[in-house]
Amino acid sequence: MPEIRSKWYVIQVRTGHEERARALISQAAAQAAEGGLFLAADAADAAGVASAVGFEGAASAAGLKEAASGLRAASAAGILRECFVPKACVAQKVDGKWIPCERVLLPGYLIAVTARADQLEPVLRRVPDLTRILGNDNAFTPLDASEVAWLEASTSQSDRVVEMSEGCLEGGRLRITSGPLLGKEAWVRKVNHRKKVAYLEMQMFGRTIKAQLGLKVKRKRV
Repeated sequence: MPEIRSKWYVIQVRTGHEERARALISQAAAQAAEGGLFLAADAADAAGVASAVGFEGAASAAGLKEAASGLRAASAAGILRECFVPKACVAQKVDGKWIPCERVLLPGYLIAVTARADQLEPVLRRVPDLTRILGNDNAFTPLDASEVAWLEASTSQSDRVVEMSEGCLEGGRLRITSGPLLGKEAWVRKVNHRKKVAYLEMQMFGRTIKAQLGLKVKRKRV
């Protein structure tokens, strides 16, 4: 049977509670996977006891236990491969010096990567904070390929932080020279040069999202 491909979904949560919601969702998904495999694990234990009649009983029991552990991990990954809060790297002035810091990129939203959106939806009902997968009336709607590509190119699975971009002014117009905002000048509505922040309006998951990203304007050209 071919492997079901994972898709990226946007989950709406309470603004300011993104990290707490992420942790609760991940925990609930793991518990759901564990609970769904209790019967399979019990069956494996029973088979291990039966095989213990033979001289390979101990080895069989150990193998079955290891297999059951692997099934639990695979099931958890099947329900929720990854859940993360996209962050943005910006500059913050501390004791007269600008230092990099992180802030939530999309306030009120997080990303879930799953091949089983139908199984994830009941998991969200267990989370105390208000959560829901965005979609239409008939089905959950995953991020489109271009949105996933930008997030994947701008972050890594081990570090979902969008780094700062660099740009310059040419004839009074902003031109991004490097970083995640390269080619995305249309997103920029305002730049605070002192704070090194670009205020954005991004078209994502079928709506206009306001966000902030770090932006260094290195030099100005006439």
